Amino acid sequence: MPNTVQEVPPQSNHLIIGSSSGIGNALALLSSESGQSVYGVSRSSSLFTQSNYTHIEGDARNPEEFVDQLPKKIDYLTFCPGQIFLGSMRRTTPEDLLNSFESNVVDAFRVIQTVRNRISQSIVLISSVAAKVGIPNHSAISASKSALEGLARTMAAELSPRIRVNVVAPTLSPTNTATRLVGGEDALPRVASLHPLKALPSPDEVASAISYFHVQAKTVTGQSLAVDAGMSLVQSR
Repeated sequence: MPNTVQEVPPQSNHLIIGSSSGIGNALALLSSESGQSVYGVSRSSSLFTQSNYTHIEGDARNPEEFVDQLPKKIDYLTFCPGQIFLGSMRRTTPEDLLNSFESNVVDAFRVIQTVRNRISQSIVLISSVAAKVGIPNHSAISASKSALEGLARTMAAELSPRIRVNVVAPTLSPTNTATRLVGGEDALPRVASLHPLKALPSPDEVASAISYFHVQAKTVTGQSLAVDAGMSLVQSR
């Protein structure tokens, strides 16, 4: 009889920058449950207890301080952090724009540049629907996330064919931070009503989109996937 024993694929290492809350936390749980070895970096402590999860206290602004705690091979890198500042143009200062640009774009570049030689497959960056749609009070986040998407396309060109680089661009997902920014849970139905599907994506849904780019989308690079209840392309009624 033919040998039917299948070779078990080697375990994948997934580095998640910003893993302690929100989308990063949902992605860490999804990835660890799928059997990946997850290395989560955040400035705050983690409540994860999974045996295949390693928490590293660190700041994306200073990746050289935690790089020695990372594995020599990183299959997947997801960059989740980024300062969210909402405010009218009258209220937004140049310093707000610079801070948003640094935390969303420059810090992502710092991390990728530091660990680039360890990455073997895929990078996913988190953008926003505000990079595609003009939304009041989103000057800082719109400018920085638009720049992040441009950076992702350039990196996709420079790092191919070895590494794929893609973007997931959600609308507001009801994480604790985002909910506070819009005025609490009572404001979520009003925010959802602005979208064609009258709904908001959960952190788990956004995490699944990120996982798709890493694991399934072997011939996709330089793309941005909108997880936004239709807001970026469909007219609401």
